[in-house]
Amino acid sequence: MSRNELSKNSLRNKDYESLKKEFKTIRGVGNWTADYVIMRCFNQTNAFPLADVGIHRALQRQLDLERKPTIKEIMEIAKPWKGWESYATFYLWRSAYD
Repeated sequence: MSRNELSKNSLRNKDYESLKKEFKTIRGVGNWTADYVIMRCFNQTNAFPLADVGIHRALQRQLDLERKPTIKEIMEIAKPWKGWESYATFYLWRSAYD
């Protein structure tokens, strides 16, 4: 962005998958960073940092599980949130502070 190679306006109308792919081409940007930027800067409700340890711990606590859920289990748990994963993420992160 500082070199004008990328602008928020040029990215504004892209869908989640396109944005994520675009961000991951930037050296040092992985899935978590891409999802976080998409949630916070582009207000897309379906971004979901699936591998985030905070989400794993929060789900373990919220669901009273003996261990943290696997990625596959989280994908199954999150099916009802389809399209609203970002809201669930912020709720789960916040629940870790209660």
